[in-house]
Amino acid sequence: LVGRIDRLDDVATAGSRNGLSVVDYKTGDHVVDRMDLPDEPAAATYVLAAESALRRPVEQVRFIYLASGTESRWELEREDVDAARERLLDITWQMHTDRVFEPRPGPGCSWCPFQTSCPDAATGHGGSRLTPRGS
Repeated sequence: LVGRIDRLDDVATAGSRNGLSVVDYKTGDHVVDRMDLPDEPAAATYVLAAESALRRPVEQVRFIYLASGTESRWELEREDVDAARERLLDITWQMHTDRVFEPRPGPGCSWCPFQTSCPDAATGHGGSRLTPRGS
């Protein structure tokens, strides 16, 4: 898993003087509603990575949409972090144990390692099953 956090800011709150705000600048058209942000895998990954690397609590995650100038903000509670960790562990375990992958053609196709062997990559139609190389 490789990624990059666009920006980290110090946050001073009543409960924590050494917290962090994770900021992710979004250039695409898709806007994640603030109510859905806690379920966004990227947001959870940013939180866990920042806390692990910096040993400081993340107090908020902000997705800033450059095209519209709008923002979705997630003000975290500690139980949110625990839930995010569990969700990501579940996703990781499913990825590790699942040997069949259903294609979901879309914008991510250009980065998919199966692009050259996927019959749906060019057509935009789902339904076939792919097995990862080396399986």
